[in-house]
Amino acid sequence: MKITARIGRVGLSVLLSAALLASCDATGDPRPPHLPYESEAEESETWTESEQEPEKTDVSALISFGGDILIHSSVINAAETEDGGYDFAQFLKYGMEGFFDGDWNVVNMENPVDVNGDNSGLSTYPQFNAPREVTDLAYLMGADTAIFCNNHVYDKKYAGFAATIGNLSKKLDVAGAYLSQEEYETPYIRDVNGIKVGLLAYTDHVNGYAADRLEPYSLRTFALNTDSVPAMAEDIRSLREAGAEAVVIYLHWGAEYRDAPSDTQVKIARALCEAGADIIVGGHSHCVQPIEKYTFTDDAGEERTSIIMYSLGNLFADQTSLQTMSGYGSSYRKTQHGVKVSVCLTKDGETGKVTVTGGEYVPTVLLRRKVSGKYYLMFLEAGKYSFCEERPDIFETDAEWTKCREAYERVCEIMGDDIPAREYGGEAETPPAAA
Repeated sequence: MKITARIGRVGLSVLLSAALLASCDATGDPRPPHLPYESEAEESETWTESEQEPEKTDVSALISFGGDILIHSSVINAAETEDGGYDFAQFLKYGMEGFFDGDWNVVNMENPVDVNGDNSGLSTYPQFNAPREVTDLAYLMGADTAIFCNNHVYDKKYAGFAATIGNLSKKLDVAGAYLSQEEYETPYIRDVNGIKVGLLAYTDHVNGYAADRLEPYSLRTFALNTDSVPAMAEDIRSLREAGAEAVVIYLHWGAEYRDAPSDTQVKIARALCEAGADIIVGGHSHCVQPIEKYTFTDDAGEERTSIIMYSLGNLFADQTSLQTMSGYGSSYRKTQHGVKVSVCLTKDGETGKVTVTGGEYVPTVLLRRKVSGKYYLMFLEAGKYSFCEERPDIFETDAEWTKCREAYERVCEIMGDDIPAREYGGEAETPPAAA
């Protein structure tokens, strides 16, 4: 069945949103650190060590995902400071520092970073090399882990690939990219608030670089067809045997600028869920695609639910080609519409079984305006500004505000109604003051 865009609006009561709020309410604390949730279980008044075992309580973990960080020339120019450095923190001043506030926060780093070690030779499309300070951007947003498994990883050959891993590792965990056979074979399993979550990352291409120019253990690749599923299913099985209680799969795949996945992508994603994946996160389209809550019966005859994010699109990118869509009054860049998706996992205290128990998404937008000959960028949580009665002061024109509101509307429309958008009301409608 082909996934199509479906209308999703605030207030939809789906996928146990109450469970998300009750058992996976993120702390909201700024970086660092992200503190685990404290157990609400109370110690029994009559318990003694010799008389009975302590009560086994459920534990929950909130994992938040963001799409591509992709640094084009307009972003580099906007970030450049008078002393020749780069300040990316300025783009987070409208409430976006600490935006990722789950127990584990994952983003995709689309481009190589400071491949020469001195911020020289910076470049953008088609072969990227971003300033080293982009690592600070991801970190200050609240990211813990950067996926580096995509079509641009070898833009600056293997040396650039290795340098990027080193640069990212100064502030973030790096997943999906390896510098040795031993690293490649070592399972990536992270303890997330008492739940052992494993991660595997794959890309369906590396921009045509010949295999003999790459180290075979550098990253996992797959062909975009269902013949790839058995080998990937074996990777999932191995990850669970190594101790993973839940599995996240990252897939860099498919066609760019499409609002929905292909039939083949749907088949692959669902097959991987049936093989043991709890969460699938897609990228490469540079625009958001639907979320699916996929419920099925496993081999043991039990009903299971997995979450499939076919593509999270861009998180922080300023791609300039206009993308139009019927039903909206202005031309806009759908490549500047993004989303944060949070998924709640809960482990049953008695059985140890981990299940998906909630989810929520938060639309974002990157706006630009020209100031003194270069672009000024505004990275916003779109919903905070979409329900104000009057135009918030941060917008210079009604047209800017309209683009923000259109971003919120359109992301909700594309994402569908399998999980809800964050609800806004009361104080949430009041925009945060700029720093």
